[in-house]
Amino acid sequence: MKELINLQLMMFALIIIGLILKKTKVIGKEGQKSMTNLVIDLILPCNIIFSFMIKFSSKIAQDFMVILIISILIQVFCVILGSVLYNKCSVKRKKCLRYATICSNAGFLGNPIAQGVYGMMGLTLASIYLIPQRIMMWSEGVSVFTEAPTKKEMLKKIFSHPCIIACEIGVVLMLPGWRPPHFLQETITSISNCNTAMSMLVIGMILADADPRTLVDKDVLFYSVIRLIIIPFCVFIPCWMLHIDSLVKGVNDSMECAKQLIELVKGMNCHINLIPVNPIKERDYKQTGKDEVYAFKNKLEKNGINVTIRREMGRDIDGACGQLRNKYMEDVDESNGDY
Repeated sequence: MKELINLQLMMFALIIIGLILKKTKVIGKEGQKSMTNLVIDLILPCNIIFSFMIKFSSKIAQDFMVILIISILIQVFCVILGSVLYNKCSVKRKKCLRYATICSNAGFLGNPIAQGVYGMMGLTLASIYLIPQRIMMWSEGVSVFTEAPTKKEMLKKIFSHPCIIACEIGVVLMLPGWRPPHFLQETITSISNCNTAMSMLVIGMILADADPRTLVDKDVLFYSVIRLIIIPFCVFIPCWMLHIDSLVKGVNDSMECAKQLIELVKGMNCHINLIPVNPIKERDYKQTGKDEVYAFKNKLEKNGINVTIRREMGRDIDGACGQLRNKYMEDVDESNGDY
């Protein structure tokens, strides 16, 4: 929680800096436009390519399909909401609110948060999640303000978008396990690391042009409730009911995760317990192999961190960590509470 709060405070600080830079005219209109293009055309694509530099597996392919299906359903839901919610607004305002409901700022704001909270795998899944949104942006989104583009125009816009191209390059690299030359990897990584700072600065500059008085408006407040509360709630409930994993295999057992953990606890007087997950039938979690567990442990120890791999006991009778409670609850259910 502390790490998440620090991440949010850092992002807010960058937004404020961007706002100040624009207000004080250190960066003008043309400079803001150039920075926006730099983020969309270079930094975000490098960030996406960087996120695909992971080891591919059938489980990751399955996670990609789940994320794609969820994203498509969310986009369809948002299009329906945008079509029915703002009929009482003026035509001009209705178009803006409808477009904002269909297309969020998940690319700018979502990628830094996904990477900061969930690491490489979170960033990869976020990149996959955004594919349907970008398709919707150049089809249904554009049709809100102009005539619907032809199929040829729409496909051209979609497949020539820098972020879609980056996803294609990332998939090509990830599937066979290819990697660019080391110097090019370092270049991509360095540019990718600029994403959070540059994106937040650009958002601050955009806010600098907004009139604060326009924020206190019933339509804007209504839209904010829809976008920030209703839509997330409507997504969370079915995901929770269907037991969609909040974290997937590979999120916290890679060398990249070890590096992030090292950075997190650097300077702390702490001891790390590594607990390989124990399987239960309600989840398809797979336990990390012993070689990977010891590699993770060695990485931490080489950086001066005390580590213990927790010993397993009772797994053969479903009595290990995470299994015993689950088994007890099943027995209570089967006995109708008479235990």
